[in-house]
Amino acid sequence: MKSISRNIAIVCLLFASLVGRAQMPEGFYDFMDSTAPGRIMYYDIVSNVAPYTAQLCGGIDSTGHLVVPDTVVYDSTVYKVVAIADAAFYQKDMLFSVTLPKGITSIGILAFGSCPNLTTVYWNARNVTSYPSSNYHPFYNSMALRNVVFADSVLIPDHAFESSYITSVAIEGSTARIGNYAFANTSSLEAITLPEGIEHIGHHAFENTGLSSLTIPGSVVVIDSCAFYQCGKLATATIANAACSIGEAAFMGCSSLKNISLGNSITAINKSAFALCSALEEIVLPNSVANIGDFAFSHCDTLSSATFGQSLISIGNYAFSNCRNLAKALIPNSTLAIGNWAFGYCSSLDSVVVGISVETIGDGAFAECQRLDSLVLGGHSLKHIGEHAFANCSSIPEISLPSSVQTIGAWAFMGCSAIKHITSKAQTPPAIDSTTWAWTSSVRVPLYIPCGSLEAYTTADFWAYFANIEERPVEYKLTLLANNSAYGKVVYNCASSQIEAIPAEYRHFVRWTDGVVDNPRTINISSDTAFTAIFEIGLPIERPEEIDLHFYPNPTSGIITFSRTDIKRVEVMDIMGRTVAVFEHKYILDLSGIKPGTYILRATTAEGTAIMKCMVNN
Repeated sequence: MKSISRNIAIVCLLFASLVGRAQMPEGFYDFMDSTAPGRIMYYDIVSNVAPYTAQLCGGIDSTGHLVVPDTVVYDSTVYKVVAIADAAFYQKDMLFSVTLPKGITSIGILAFGSCPNLTTVYWNARNVTSYPSSNYHPFYNSMALRNVVFADSVLIPDHAFESSYITSVAIEGSTARIGNYAFANTSSLEAITLPEGIEHIGHHAFENTGLSSLTIPGSVVVIDSCAFYQCGKLATATIANAACSIGEAAFMGCSSLKNISLGNSITAINKSAFALCSALEEIVLPNSVANIGDFAFSHCDTLSSATFGQSLISIGNYAFSNCRNLAKALIPNSTLAIGNWAFGYCSSLDSVVVGISVETIGDGAFAECQRLDSLVLGGHSLKHIGEHAFANCSSIPEISLPSSVQTIGAWAFMGCSAIKHITSKAQTPPAIDSTTWAWTSSVRVPLYIPCGSLEAYTTADFWAYFANIEERPVEYKLTLLANNSAYGKVVYNCASSQIEAIPAEYRHFVRWTDGVVDNPRTINISSDTAFTAIFEIGLPIERPEEIDLHFYPNPTSGIITFSRTDIKRVEVMDIMGRTVAVFEHKYILDLSGIKPGTYILRATTAEGTAIMKCMVNN
């Protein structure tokens, strides 16, 4: 037996003698087999003890259809053919097809390289464990190769047909594994059927191929990283009920991927799995998905809808960042953490509901979502709101912070200029930064805090910046309104559990919208509740006189006389509360210059004030 090292340097020196010759030079093989007519094959002995094995070194077949034998006989010994040597059939221009037997475990560098007429490979080798990973793999530069047929139960090795020209791959039966880079950069491969039984799709296996549609069977347990990376023509993908995770960047850069269907057993969407899938419109994640990795759907420009399963635990950093058409983010109650910038720069996002179990909202999680006008921070689990979390969300009308919040980072609500009021349900003020509420008009908007916590907030760092702090029963949302904010306001007294309608000048309280006329009135808050006070213009006519004062006649055609002479001032107002005349130190008044109508007289003496209605008929 000879032991010949065929590294690439020696192969290059031999190419001139190998090309177009029917025989290999003496000394480069152990024995020759020519038992078939028109067929000469050369072999090295790999093992001359049982089990006897040999390596095919080269040869010629006049038919052009090479069938590598399972065994070969030499010197009355049967050798199992287990390997094909480096450059064994390099540049064989009369080679049209190759059939590999089951027992082949090793195929060398350029074994079938640069064969200009090789079109088809029949792959029966079940377990090829040695296969070149360099650019000079066995079929390198065989530009006519179009068809590969894999027999049942084979393992497709790493780099099997990387950067080749094949257009058709048939897998007859099942194969447990498709190797790393197996078909990578084979842009001519536009379709493949993956049969049930495949368990592992290796990393970069179909990277940059021409696949337009894809169905991954339910037997798959691993879709490795970059498996379908930058398949720019892939438009639809279906992943059956495979209990697997989708590897890092598995579909990243599939710019035509519009529809993706995920089975009910997917466990995780890993880092960048669908990033830069700019045509993807909708994603529905099954309940089995527990984790969405960093950048998983980042820069999916047309993604408008994302539905999360009810077992989702975490949403990674930048997971949906720059999804500029995403409209809603409904975070399920199972979720514990929302990563940094998870939804940052989602400029169409208008509604966010944060589930009751979320403990952390990361830095910039919803920053720059300018259309966000509905925000619900639910539950009693939220502890930390990160820096810039809602920065420049300029449409948020109100903020309600759960009682569990402990810290709010710098610039968290910077630029939230539409905020009308803020509610903090925590008795102990959360730790904030001087910039947390920067440019939100926070010094002017009301801050509603729990009853009994006024001193804590007015003495806490940076909360004292708020000029309008009110205690309220904030466990439930209490909304206090006036039918017209210019007519009056409604305030709540924590100590007495009362609300009071306070009219503006020349306005008066009429009733509450539920018909109650008590003012102030005691309330009991057991759910989200709203109270609206009805105010009207003018002073209440039914108001009793503070002093004993009358005038006559009433109605009058012009002149009226008061029952007392110590009048200091009389103000005449129309029913809209507007002053139309003022008289100083007169008890006889001439109203003939006033238009006919109903008026309010506000008369002041040394003892007090009387308010009376007057009818003018002149």
